[in-house]
Amino acid sequence: MPPQDDQWFTFPQRVKVPQSGYVYVVDPIPPGKVNKPLRQPNPDKGEAVVQFQQWYRELNIQERLAEPIGDWVQSELIATRGQFVYGKTFAPVPFWSKTENTFVLRELPNDGAVPKGKEPRRGAEVIPLPPRYLLAVDVVGGKPTIAQAKVPANVGEAKTNRAGLVDDQSATEVLFLLPDGTLQVHSSAKDKADPDRKAREEHFKKWVEETEKGGPSGPPAKKGGGGIDF
Repeated sequence: MPPQDDQWFTFPQRVKVPQSGYVYVVDPIPPGKVNKPLRQPNPDKGEAVVQFQQWYRELNIQERLAEPIGDWVQSELIATRGQFVYGKTFAPVPFWSKTENTFVLRELPNDGAVPKGKEPRRGAEVIPLPPRYLLAVDVVGGKPTIAQAKVPANVGEAKTNRAGLVDDQSATEVLFLLPDGTLQVHSSAKDKADPDRKAREEHFKKWVEETEKGGPSGPPAKKGGGGIDF
């Protein structure tokens, strides 16, 4: 029997399905932060830090081993002007332990020798994007180091006065080319302030921090916001 007219319900707003992944341009993560990969490079001129926030149902740890995740995972890569954003990176992803009945941070498998005095990386290696998917057409801004010009010698002195180096700071902007041929500009200043990005980042950081302390993990944060869907 078909539904009657009074059995239908009209939603007052449009239903939106969240994206499975977002891309942002961010500032380099300061040392000491819990979600900073130990081997993350610092961007040079023409480079930028790209942050990925992706929903993983499961994550392949090894060729034949997939671990259930069911949450947002955050990772970073360096984008270089004129090159595709691609590569393997590290994320401190907690995994559920059936024996301990809680989330744990496992040592990265096959990570090689750990330098003396360094803690082993705990989490997983991820590849946030497929190859030749996102092209960084141009990268401007960031934190360049500028050398000041020579200052003429003081009267009666033979030496020329020279000031030191000056660190300048500006927002990093990246022009991305997407597979469909469209262009998008991302600014670290705008992406840094994005409330949805910040909510997912704080949820991931809290998840990792509580796992390190052996505490409970809270429920996933509400998702939304902008970024590049992939």
